[in-house]
Amino acid sequence: MVNAFALPGGYIIITTGLIKFCETPEELLSVICHEIGHIEKRHVVSRLVKDIGLSLLTSNDPYVSGEIAKELLSQGYNREQEEESDLFACELLLKCDLEPRAMASFFRRLKEKNENGIYDNFEILSSHPNMNKRVKNVLAFKVPEGFTAKESWINIDEMKKRVEQ
Repeated sequence: MVNAFALPGGYIIITTGLIKFCETPEELLSVICHEIGHIEKRHVVSRLVKDIGLSLLTSNDPYVSGEIAKELLSQGYNREQEEESDLFACELLLKCDLEPRAMASFFRRLKEKNENGIYDNFEILSSHPNMNKRVKNVLAFKVPEGFTAKESWINIDEMKKRVEQ
C-alpha cells in the first residue's frame, strides 16, 4: 500500500509501500512535507472535533480511544485541506532548498498506478482533489528566480534496501 498519514500528536505513519514507490528522495520528502502540512494546519484535530466531538476526544475510555483511532484511519481530509497541505509541502521543500515540483512526478505516477480513471470523473465523491488538478497546482508553484535545488540528504536506494530486509 502506497500511503502516509498524520496522527494526533504530530506522528506521521509512512508505509513501506510508499518508500518502495518513490523514485527520488524528493518524492518521499514531498509526501512527508504534505503530512507535516496536515499537522501544522491542525487538520487532524479539526477533523476529529468535527467528526467525533470534543467531549469524546477528552474521554479516558479505552473503547472510545480505539474508536477514535479507527475513525482517523478510515476518514480522509477534505479537498481544501489536501490542497492546503500540497501548497505547504511545496513551501517547506523550497525552504529546505529542495525541488518543490517533485511532488508532481509522484502524483503522475500514482495516477498511472490507479489508472481506472473513476476518481478523475467523480472528484466530488473523493476527499482528495483530482490528480490532474494536483499536478497542475504543484507545477504552477512559483520558485524564486535563480533558485537551484540542492541534492537531498536521503539515499532512497538505501532506504528501499532496508525496508526489504
